[in-house]
Amino acid sequence: MMFRLTSSVIGIVAGVAQATPDFTADVRPILEKHCVECHGADKVKGDLRLDQRAAALHGGDSGKSILPHQPDA
Repeated sequence: MMFRLTSSVIGIVAGVAQATPDFTADVRPILEKHCVECHGADKVKGDLRLDQRAAALHGGDSGKSILPHQPDA
């Protein structure tokens, strides 16, 4: 079975791939679900807090954990 992608479908997919993620809307929910239990206000393992944007970008004992605009890093 062959599917034909229309220009509108390609445009939607390309738009999603190029969208800049928003920390509060896109990143924070992931960190809250998987990371904040050990890296939040109540427990700060490795001196790394991931419940606040500024703290997350600052990093912890091992250095920076999040490098904005460098997803491969």
